[in-house]
Amino acid sequence: MKRQKKIRNIKYKDIYNLDSTIARFILPRLKFFRKKICSCPYGFTLEEWKDILDKMILAFELILDKSEPNFGELKFNTEKTDNGHWKMVKDSNSTFNTEAYRKWHKDRQKTIEEGLKLFAEYFQDLWI
Repeated sequence: MKRQKKIRNIKYKDIYNLDSTIARFILPRLKFFRKKICSCPYGFTLEEWKDILDKMILAFELILDKSEPNFGELKFNTEKTDNGHWKMVKDSNSTFNTEAYRKWHKDRQKTIEEGLKLFAEYFQDLWI
C-alpha cells in the first residue's frame, strides 16, 4: 500500500468520497468544453448537443451540491417496547415534511441518473 501510494501519489482523502472527487475533476472541464464547442456528434444539431451537455453538467453539479431545502425540523422520542428494546418514534411536534423530502430526493436522483447516463452514452463524443 505504501509503495503504491508513493508511485501513484494516491491519497486516502482522494478515494474517501470518490464520486465527489471525480465530479470535482469533471465538472469544470465539462463546463469549459460546453463553452468552446463548435461542432456536435453526427445526428445532432448544436443546440441539441448543448442541451445534452447541460444535463450532464447539472448531474455533476447536483452530486457536489450537498445542500437541501428546509423541510422542517425532525424530532424523535425514544419509547420502550414490550420486549424491552428501545425504538425511536417521530415526535408529534416534528414539523418535518417527509413526503416533500421524498419527492425532492427522488426528483434529484432522477436528474443525476439521467445526466450520468448521457455522460456514459456520449463519453467518446466529448471532443472538439
